[in-house]
Amino acid sequence: MFSETKQLNDQQRQRIEVSLANYNIPFQILEKVAEKCGSKIDARSFVTRGSGEKANRFSSLNNETILLLQRIFLDCEDCFSNYRLAVYMSWNYYPKYYKFHINQNLVGVSGVNYPVDVCVYAKNTQTLVAVGIQNQENGKKTDNKSLKTFLRSIKDICGTERHIQSAYYASSFGYEENSDLKELIGKYSRIKDMILKYVEFRDKVFCEISPQRRSQ
Repeated sequence: MFSETKQLNDQQRQRIEVSLANYNIPFQILEKVAEKCGSKIDARSFVTRGSGEKANRFSSLNNETILLLQRIFLDCEDCFSNYRLAVYMSWNYYPKYYKFHINQNLVGVSGVNYPVDVCVYAKNTQTLVAVGIQNQENGKKTDNKSLKTFLRSIKDICGTERHIQSAYYASSFGYEENSDLKELIGKYSRIKDMILKYVEFRDKVFCEISPQRRSQ
């Protein structure tokens, strides 16, 4: 269980809830955060539409969960970037039809275990359809070595998980500006039928890098 000692008064909590309502955080992700704090979220609150009504969906959560959500989505602490990556991936994999797992290990055809930040499974078939892996060198921009490590791991994982449609490589610290890295990103926009997406965290949101733009 997550531990947080800071206390919230009603006004402080309301301000956080209103700010969180500006983000389209899927129920699945909110539920995972709540579970870490020993709290539950009311699924019925997700039938609301307006931003004012959206703030009400947090009312059933304890203060611990609200503070953790603040750290993840408002303060954007690096150690919680996997949750933000999952939210980004949910734009392409609608949570109504897909199930998200955070911090899961996958075994490649070589027998090596790979830590994967986000795994997305189709609910109807239970097959793995998308993965998200972050730059493991905390505080450093992605370089050729980091990206090649990702590409090797994805190729190995695809030897056992043959239904992956897309793989996301995410960097919270940007990408080095050099021709070799640009060429590598431009070359690997796909691996067979699987689409590769390269994203970076800028201005508190993940955004995709265009391989064509990077390869110029």
